[in-house]
Amino acid sequence: MLEIDELIDLTSEIKEKTRKYMKEDVNFGEYVPEGKEDTKRIDLFAERALDEALRSRGLEARIISEEFGERIIGRDPDFTLVFDPVDGTRNAVRGIPFYCTSLAYSEKIEDVYFDDISMGVVSSFFGDLYHAVEGEGSFINGKRSQCKINKDRILISIHAYDFPPFSREDLEKRIVMRTLGSIALELSLVANGGLDIVLDTRGKLGGYDIMAGQLILRESGGYLIDLDGKDINERVTKRGISLIASNDEDFIAYYRDL
Repeated sequence: MLEIDELIDLTSEIKEKTRKYMKEDVNFGEYVPEGKEDTKRIDLFAERALDEALRSRGLEARIISEEFGERIIGRDPDFTLVFDPVDGTRNAVRGIPFYCTSLAYSEKIEDVYFDDISMGVVSSFFGDLYHAVEGEGSFINGKRSQCKINKDRILISIHAYDFPPFSREDLEKRIVMRTLGSIALELSLVANGGLDIVLDTRGKLGGYDIMAGQLILRESGGYLIDLDGKDINERVTKRGISLIASNDEDFIAYYRDL
């Protein structure tokens, strides 16, 4: 069993090693013939950094990650880690300073669902560290956070292949749109009032993309639903996820009734 300080330490170590690697290897954005077909050197480095960090601590774990899928470190895993080594790889490769390392924890080994995640950490490469512990709340840089609802203009991050389901009047008068490129950070921003809504209709997200962020959001009082308006509680290995995240109960109720 891990404690939250240990999970934060693991996440921070991976981030810092990856940051150092990016400074030393100008080819960190190249594709490599390992993992998925779009795996880049930076992702591969971060994946290996997690494995090395676990072994150096004598920890045995089941890992579910973006690039390598599922694997076991050690012989008899004590817990499950859901890992996105660099959430926002395209941002990193293009020099856009908005990406993070995301690591979530469950005591369960098999058949792990979203609701089984008890700790999550999202560490930005350029600033804030977000974490949450089930039943204990959500935190930013060690200080408790709580959803802040914006009653003026609504700031929304949209990932979509077609036009979002809002009227022209809403878009012109109330909604300011962004697409930021790191879903784990975006969920963490909703948890802390930096964004009001995150909408992803592409059906491309995996559990590893959002596992830590969804706990941070929920522990701050926010909501995560699918496009049918239902709460999301899939297996952590689920792929093809679309979602709506918000800190505004009224908006979630409005969407559920659409």
